[in-house]
Amino acid sequence: MIEIKQREKIIISAVATILFLVLFIFLVLLPLSDKVKDLRSQIKQSELTLKEVLALQAKKDNILFECNKFSEHLQVNDASDQENEGWLLKEIEKLSQKSYLAVVNLGKSEIEQDKNFKIYNADLKAEGEISEILKFFSYVQESSKLLVVRDFIVTPKDDKATSLEYDAKISMYVPQIAIAKKK
Repeated sequence: MIEIKQREKIIISAVATILFLVLFIFLVLLPLSDKVKDLRSQIKQSELTLKEVLALQAKKDNILFECNKFSEHLQVNDASDQENEGWLLKEIEKLSQKSYLAVVNLGKSEIEQDKNFKIYNADLKAEGEISEILKFFSYVQESSKLLVVRDFIVTPKDDKATSLEYDAKISMYVPQIAIAKKK
């Protein structure tokens, strides 16, 4: 009889343990694993969102870099037409001297109006070697204002062709619209 009671106690405790384990699994472990799955899913979604935000930030930084690179060229110029024409002629003369071109004639030309730009033109006649003319082109490109060599003709000055005649129309583009800057 004692053995039967002991067996019953063992069976009851085994059933209680199994019942406790089943309840523990269903009431604690399964909801906990579901929450862990949800958290992993949210983490993956957050990582994807973060990658997108970082990619957009990189694009924004690149756009700001490019915008800042050209901001000096795109600033609205409040100078008068005479001041702009004078600056253009002085700049062309300075760049010609810097590249060792001999200026034969330099004069202003008509002012043109575009939708977004006012275009100041100058006619340049100069003499020099091809290397000096190429230096002049590079100096025009590096100018602090938006300068463009629109038309040019290079002809040999003499039969030896060591010296060349250079005729060009050089334009300065001055924006007429304001570029909004955001910091």
